[in-house]
Amino acid sequence: MPPNLKADTVRYKVFISGKSGVGKTALAARLTGLEIPNVHYETTGMETSVVFWPVKLRESGRVLFFHFQLWDCGENVMCRFDHMLPSCEEQADAILLLFSFTDHGSFEDISNQMPRLTDPSDRVVRLVVGT
Repeated sequence: MPPNLKADTVRYKVFISGKSGVGKTALAARLTGLEIPNVHYETTGMETSVVFWPVKLRESGRVLFFHFQLWDCGENVMCRFDHMLPSCEEQADAILLLFSFTDHGSFEDISNQMPRLTDPSDRVVRLVVGT
């Protein structure tokens, strides 16, 4: 991209949720271009990562930078510390609810996650993602 090209930045906070072992950290690594861990370990706290994706709108030719802030928190940590979930949800624009195709229980857990992550009055986008 030429350095003289002006690009507006659009910011989004994305919370990645799901049972332990479904691939939350691997998805965040994949989206940010980092190496995917070979061995599973539960995230011991809250991890955030940032990725910028440039886009050019077809109709107007306008260039934007999407600034995605990805929030990943270990399931057990969220259960132990009451402040973790509200911190992850605070000002979130989207929540990715992950399940693993190799763990049927993680798919069934989506219905348990929905009530605690759903408020009809907010405008948060919720996506269910199979890994």
